[in-house]
Amino acid sequence: MRKIFFVTVFIFSLFGCTTSRVTEKDALIFPEADKGKWWIINTILQDSNGKDVHFNSLVSIDKTGGKNYAACFVSVWSEFDNAYYTATRIAGVPGMKFNKKFPLRIRFPGNDSLAMEWSLVLKRNGLNFLTALNNKTKTLPKDYTELTVGFNKQMPFAVSSISASPEAWAVNPISAAVKISGNMQSSAVNDLLIRVFSDKELLLKRSSETYVHWLDLTLNAGKQLSVLFSTDATANVKTEAVLLWDEYGNIMARPQITLQQTSNDNIQAGSLTKPYPLLFSVNLPDQHLNITVKPRKVEQEIAANKNSFWMGAVEAIDSLSGQRAGKGNLFIFKQ
Repeated sequence: MRKIFFVTVFIFSLFGCTTSRVTEKDALIFPEADKGKWWIINTILQDSNGKDVHFNSLVSIDKTGGKNYAACFVSVWSEFDNAYYTATRIAGVPGMKFNKKFPLRIRFPGNDSLAMEWSLVLKRNGLNFLTALNNKTKTLPKDYTELTVGFNKQMPFAVSSISASPEAWAVNPISAAVKISGNMQSSAVNDLLIRVFSDKELLLKRSSETYVHWLDLTLNAGKQLSVLFSTDATANVKTEAVLLWDEYGNIMARPQITLQQTSNDNIQAGSLTKPYPLLFSVNLPDQHLNITVKPRKVEQEIAANKNSFWMGAVEAIDSLSGQRAGKGNLFIFKQ
């Protein structure tokens, strides 16, 4: 069983002493004292064999009873050996402040003095992400892996609205040079994707009645498709919001979309805590695109009992040719 110690570093470009200043757009991605927020950060790399490595993370911030709480969930799926690695840390962080200035620092203390502190530090010239990954074991590994992402200056971050209820925003795709060193060797020039969801309680309330999905899909032509949607027990799909960026990372007109859940009968998921709808057909007539989205591995669940959720790698298959039309990452929440 493979075990890796994970240190992730997303490196943004330096912009002198003005890096601490926050614009109106930047402020959308910062924590707020009276709102729970979720950050979704994901990207795709390739290892030395040319196989994909999908990186996903979900960071949650809450303030309850005058105390700050932070949760960090990380997963990596490797195409080479079909392995799925996860990490989870939930902790009270009494020293965290909600000052809207760079750098934004979020710490995830260990449960005792022997456990290392995880951390997330967001700057204009970097995002440092320190976590520990395992393959469904309770033993923290001693080895480490470092993920480094470099890209051009973001001054300010280009942010697009996803939806008004719940409040949600997406940082426009950032073309980045991504590299993993250490136990896992991989690199790629690919989009780094950062999404922020406010009104966390509203999302959780919705997930008590339906499955709530967030899909990030990079198409072969270079365009980026992102969709917020929900499905119910009768396989009805409701599209909440859809965003489409061109191959240069510029937001396009919101496209028409038809999204349907297809049968899960051929998916064997006996090891999952919950049954998840994992197969969908997506039709974008304006883009002449008709695809099937399916998981690259079924067992990509973050196990947290009743709070378990699905976070992992997916691919898009062209419905006519049967060829791969894209790949990405999918998040599914259900209380």
